[in-house]
Amino acid sequence: MVEVELAAYTNRLSGRPGDNIHFHVSSKSDSLITATLHRCICSDPNPAGPGVVEYDASEWFPVKSFIGRHQKFRRGSFARSRDSIRVPEQSNQASVDVWIYPTLISRCGELRTSTQGDTPNQCIWSWGGLGLFMNINGCLVLCCDRKECIASSDQIMLLPNKWYHVTTAVQQTGNTRFHCTLTVVQKDGLSKKKLATVFICENEVDISQMIPKNAHLHLASGGTFNGRLEDPTVRVSNDKTGRDLKLCWDTSQNMTEWTIPSKCASNLLQLHNHPTRAVKGHKWDGSEFCWRHNPNHYGAIHFHDDDVYDFNWDSDLDWTIPKGIPSGVYIVRLRNDNDDEDSLPLFICPPLDDTKKDEKKKLCILMPTFTYGEYLLLRYIEPLYRLSTIAI
Repeated sequence: MVEVELAAYTNRLSGRPGDNIHFHVSSKSDSLITATLHRCICSDPNPAGPGVVEYDASEWFPVKSFIGRHQKFRRGSFARSRDSIRVPEQSNQASVDVWIYPTLISRCGELRTSTQGDTPNQCIWSWGGLGLFMNINGCLVLCCDRKECIASSDQIMLLPNKWYHVTTAVQQTGNTRFHCTLTVVQKDGLSKKKLATVFICENEVDISQMIPKNAHLHLASGGTFNGRLEDPTVRVSNDKTGRDLKLCWDTSQNMTEWTIPSKCASNLLQLHNHPTRAVKGHKWDGSEFCWRHNPNHYGAIHFHDDDVYDFNWDSDLDWTIPKGIPSGVYIVRLRNDNDDEDSLPLFICPPLDDTKKDEKKKLCILMPTFTYGEYLLLRYIEPLYRLSTIAI
């Protein structure tokens, strides 16, 4: 992915006098950055129209300067257990099962290979050194330490927009010997039938340690997976002592939150970069079209490799909207010594002061700041969408 030379965002798009605005800036160079404020009257660059009309507003925002710095961000949504999974001593078998619904397979892999330079495999889950991946052909690959292939479903290629229940099991058969089983079950459309096809891959491997002892579980690890995941479960046991551990998450719970409680232990599953909740899951049969009426049918979580929420950049500049500033559309323009530029919109509303009813404006303009905020992210994800002027 190619980053723009200079990018920034504010903690809010609108405010009133007295509100604090924080500017979060990232620059690929450490050159001096200058910030200026302009009042925007017209932002239409069409030469047949009035053109871009801006007025200097340094009266309310004196010119400010600071040294640029590069701030990283991670794109792609994923989930992570809040606490590491502490495996009981001498556990000799473990399994991870989850419902998966891939939506992009080969095209997604090719896109990441050409733009990000990393592995084209999509990670479905990872737990310590273990990880289940899907390659660009739709085949599942079980890996250890992301390198060594333990088992793969070369005989079956997963299709997009189909539900599969995938169980990965490992059992220790010797000091450094493990028996691995990869089971794939396809759901048969909207019918009640769950066993359309079954594929089982078995393999014996010689690895010093395969069952993680104290590691977090990740879903869509690395933010590379495109598709839906539902109801993950982790089981660890010892067939001799009978000691076992089970963690399972019902993804139809806490639908309006970004944490999912475990049904068997107090280990939350935390969602990052806002994957989509309340999505049709493997139980959906077309009988209900509102997730609130039957959350069990909408328990899937849809992950995307370009999901972004908060970059969590540090603030480089703070400004308190002063009293007396006229309401309207403003632009904070950032420019560095290399003539790289970014423009940040700011919608300033009139103060909420009932003592000045006679001074209230007769005209009210409604700005779709939520919609604008959604499109604003395109500049950071794909530079081709970047606009040189603000569009309202």
